[in-house]
Amino acid sequence: MFWIFVVLLIATLMAVFLYPKKMTVNTEDTFGRKTGTREVRTAKRVVVACLCVLTFGALAAASLSSVPTRNQGIVTTWGNKPTGRITGAGIKVTWPWENIEDWKATSNQFDHLNGDGHDGCVWVNIASGRRMCVAVQIEWKANKDQAVENFQDYKQYGDYFSRFVQYRVNPAINGALTSVFADFDPLAGVTEASPNIASPDFNKLFRDKLTTAINTAVGKDVAISHINFEAPTYDQATQGAIADYGKKVLEGRNLAVDKANGALRNQIKDQTGVTPAQQQCFDIAKSIGSNPGTCISGGTALVQTK
Repeated sequence: MFWIFVVLLIATLMAVFLYPKKMTVNTEDTFGRKTGTREVRTAKRVVVACLCVLTFGALAAASLSSVPTRNQGIVTTWGNKPTGRITGAGIKVTWPWENIEDWKATSNQFDHLNGDGHDGCVWVNIASGRRMCVAVQIEWKANKDQAVENFQDYKQYGDYFSRFVQYRVNPAINGALTSVFADFDPLAGVTEASPNIASPDFNKLFRDKLTTAINTAVGKDVAISHINFEAPTYDQATQGAIADYGKKVLEGRNLAVDKANGALRNQIKDQTGVTPAQQQCFDIAKSIGSNPGTCISGGTALVQTK
């Protein structure tokens, strides 16, 4: 639009200084023979007026820019070079040779939750070479103070803000996720008290760690607003390892119970002189209401009596 304004301005100046108000024309008779000359008024005023209107219209179009709500504008000049000035949203006035590029100042999301409308979880390597898919949603905003510098880095692309997200922000977040969960061991949650793996509360365990890791990687360029995790998913090998480990822990717990029961029976024998087999017979007789007499002789065949 600036160059249209320049062309119209030149045309207006030419009309003002070079276009005559009157012109001399020849007069002719009915036979087409020249009989003399006369002066006629030209349309200079009309032409100049129209050109002035067009020139001022082009000037207004070249000088006015609209920045969308919740965005900020980066003022540029020749060659799309940033001037260093940043504007807010609304109608803004600049020099005709300047332009305003939009830079998104609203919240953006790294949305990798599961389910419809989301991009799905992110696979990362965890302890012992296992794989886990992290379901996470991260809300962030671009830092205003870095807008000019980041625009300068990605202005050669048509959709420069999308390229900023693609090349700067997303890789930093993916790297932070990888580093934060590198030492995570899902088998650590399997204990004798809880032989089945429970979904860890990542919001409690890793939200602050991930925020710190992202700030370390790209905190100069973006500010983290919120981080939310959902339950993770493990690859088939890890799920199998969790199940096998849980079984072993459960077997160990059952063995410990059996050993404790055996020790208790031996203790009772030492105190009463009753063997473990006899004590078991007494217990069964009591539970079914039978005569425990046969237990004295070491018998174990009991018949329930009415």
